[in-house]
Amino acid sequence: MPDERVAVVDDEPVILRVVADALRASGYEVARFDQPAAALQHLEIHTVDLVVTDISMPTMSGLDLLRRIRSIDPNLVVVMVTGKATLDVALEALDLGAQAVPLKPFTPSELRRAIHGGLR
Repeated sequence: MPDERVAVVDDEPVILRVVADALRASGYEVARFDQPAAALQHLEIHTVDLVVTDISMPTMSGLDLLRRIRSIDPNLVVVMVTGKATLDVALEALDLGAQAVPLKPFTPSELRRAIHGGLR
């Protein structure tokens, strides 16, 4: 059973809850954030093994969040989820070091596969 710590960042409350619940059910310790700035504050203080974040958020894009995460921890595993990404945005996320970019709607098993792949 996994025991990794995951930070989930999404401005959509339903997605945030569903992703966090699915990860908890798989044994992950989960911290939820509906604001990217709050997630960054958490990452500066706490150790996490992985971040799952939306790409499209109103206060800070997931790509900008990823850039800021890299300044805190260049090796942190990041999986970015999106329902609105173009191929260019997905490629930029991968170029910035995202390990996977699953598209919404995704199943819990698809998300777990992306996370397991990123943590390997």
